[in-house]
This record gives sequence, structure tokens and C-alpha cells, in this order.
Amino acid sequence: MNKSVLKSVLGGIAFGAIMFFAGPFILLILLLKFIFTPFGMGRMMYRHHGDWRGMRGMRFAMADKIRSMSEEEFTEFKNKMNHPHYGCC
Repeated sequence: MNKSVLKSVLGGIAFGAIMFFAGPFILLILLLKFIFTPFGMGRMMYRHHGDWRGMRGMRFAMADKIRSMSEEEFTEFKNKMNHPHYGCC
């Protein structure tokens, strides 16, 4: 019985010491993550898309696609867009 109590006490002391010293370290990691994530995301988005001015042309791609459709394709497109589950199936 003494050994099981002693193991529990030593385990609790070890766990408490680990949490005491790891707590500030985990807090520091989370703080740095929240500070540097917005800056890192901005650089990643810039690298992924290249020039931000090039994104303007993408807004009109759907309009150009609709203008170039035939009457049957446009009717089919309208029916698809009116379907409640358009994006999922």
C-alpha cells in the first residue's frame, strides 16, 4: 500500500512540475502563433495568386461564360442554379 501511495504522490509532483514549467512555454508558442499568423497568411496569399491586380479579371469570367452560352446551355445553367443543392451534387 505504501508503494502505490508513494507512486501516486511522485507522479502528481512530476505532472505538476511539468505543467508548471510547460504552461508558460505553451502560452508563448500560442502568442507567437497569433502574432505572426496574419503576416504569414498575407505572404502566402501573395505568393499563391501572384499580382493582386491580376485578380480583377476573374470577377468577369462568369459573365463572359454566360454571354457565350447558347440558349439551351443558358436554360440548363439557370435550372442548375435554381436547384437547392447546386454545389453539392
